[in-house]
Amino acid sequence: MIPLNRSCPLHAQMKNTMSATKPEEALNQRKPPTLAVVIVTKDRATLLDETLRRLQRQTWRPDEIVVVDDHSCDETQRLCRELGDQIRYIRLPRSQGCLYGRNLAAFTTSCEFTLSLDDDSWFVDDDALEQGVTLLLNQSHVAVLAFNIRSVDGSLQFPPTGQASETYTFTGCGYLLRNAALQGRPPYLEFFQGQGEEKALSMQLYASGWIVLSVPYILVHHEQSLEGRNWNRVRLREHRNDILRELMMCPGTMLPWAIMKTWISHTRYNFSHHHWATDLRVLLSLVDKTRFAFLSRSPMTKESYRRWQELRNALDK
Repeated sequence: MIPLNRSCPLHAQMKNTMSATKPEEALNQRKPPTLAVVIVTKDRATLLDETLRRLQRQTWRPDEIVVVDDHSCDETQRLCRELGDQIRYIRLPRSQGCLYGRNLAAFTTSCEFTLSLDDDSWFVDDDALEQGVTLLLNQSHVAVLAFNIRSVDGSLQFPPTGQASETYTFTGCGYLLRNAALQGRPPYLEFFQGQGEEKALSMQLYASGWIVLSVPYILVHHEQSLEGRNWNRVRLREHRNDILRELMMCPGTMLPWAIMKTWISHTRYNFSHHHWATDLRVLLSLVDKTRFAFLSRSPMTKESYRRWQELRNALDK
């Protein structure tokens, strides 16, 4: 973990630093990066209010907070209007989904870094964002910091005592992105419909020479319960989107084996968990979605693809 001077805000530490005398110090002595926070919300005014309140406690203050309202029918609009200039509020005329909202926000900000939060997620520690910005600022080859997501039952995505290390993906409810890594493209492919889109973006980043770094000691609490989730829909999208991702990113000579391996793996899971109709539903869904995957096809090199798979296998063990 990078040590911080708790007696002096990081903004002040960076602004008061003298001119660099060594090349390796230049990154630490530049002006503070600009930071946007992006939150897409729908019908969760109470949780959104809590998320924004928690964000205000952070020692690193963002340059802008963008809230995209996916056509809420509750008190979300009133809450955001009351906050006035504290946030930039975008209300969609009709519901278009979380991925559309995140892409829209990405195109409306010119900040160097973007913190993505769900409307029901917040940092556990008040200096978490400061630690994340410092780490990303000093790791020029890193595109995304994957924070450690803590569920309502207390379970964690990573062991909390681990050090920052390379990983294969991140979770949308809590990550920090270097916007330059996107190279002007939207972060998400909307035909994924909100399941596994982070893996697709991670593969695109690895294909461009960037990496994703997990940060186990920075915790993001996610106030989401698994109760009431539509598991049939989850399984459909996970199965289908893994196939679509291979069609987009897998090198051509490796593609037949990758598709077969992915399908067999999901089929085994589906049948062992009594999702009997999922395979048929995936086949029917692929009739419409496959063309989007081929239109977006930009295969990785064999080296980068194998590296991404190694990282995935290591974490999934």
